[in-house]
Amino acid sequence: MANRDRQKTQGATKSGPKPGEFPLGSEKSRAAARAVLSAREEEAQDNQVRVCVFRAGQELALDTDTCIQILRDCGKWRKGKCGVVNFLKVPDGLNADELEKFLREHGAGFEPRTSD
Repeated sequence: MANRDRQKTQGATKSGPKPGEFPLGSEKSRAAARAVLSAREEEAQDNQVRVCVFRAGQELALDTDTCIQILRDCGKWRKGKCGVVNFLKVPDGLNADELEKFLREHGAGFEPRTSD
C-alpha cells in the first residue's frame, strides 16, 4: 500500500520543459511538445526489434547498425516496434563507400517493412 503513495521519479531524459507549462498553442508550448515527441522517437528506435535478412555467406563492407543508420539518415527507415531489412538486393563486392551510396540511392526499393 505504501508504494502507491510514492511518486515516480523521472530520469534525466524526461526532464525539461513540458507543453502544459506554457499557454496553449504558444511557441514555447509547441517547442516543448516537439522535444517530448523527439525524445520518445529516439527511445523507440533504441527499443526497436530489427530483423535483417542476408544471403548465406553474404558479407557487407559495413556493419548492419551502420547500414540502418544510413537508412535513417536519408529518411528510408520507417519507425515502428519491429523493422525488417532485406539485404538480399545488395550486390556482392561493394566497398564501404559503394554500399553507402547503394543504400542512399536504392532506399525506396530497399525500404524496410515495419509493424507496430
